[in-house]
Amino acid sequence: DTLGNAFGLLGRMFSFGGLSAIAHSPLVTPTVVAAIAVSMIAQYWPPLLGRRLMGSFDKAPIALKGLALGVILLVITTLGPQGVAPFIYYRF
Repeated sequence: DTLGNAFGLLGRMFSFGGLSAIAHSPLVTPTVVAAIAVSMIAQYWPPLLGRRLMGSFDKAPIALKGLALGVILLVITTLGPQGVAPFIYYRF
């Protein structure tokens, strides 16, 4: 909104207030930390594990596949933002 707010934001982006500043941030939630941890672990999974998981999914009964996909959709909607995100270019 103002130039002062912009410089304040830039100052916070490039300064480190220690772990207490991170712990009190509203953006750092246990869900976000878990998602980051799972993503980092997934980077080091061997490719063979992914192929085995896909093969197991292919051989699973259709009801189990539906249940698994339903749980995945539930997790996605739970972690996602509430409502429809505003169009970003209307804010400029």
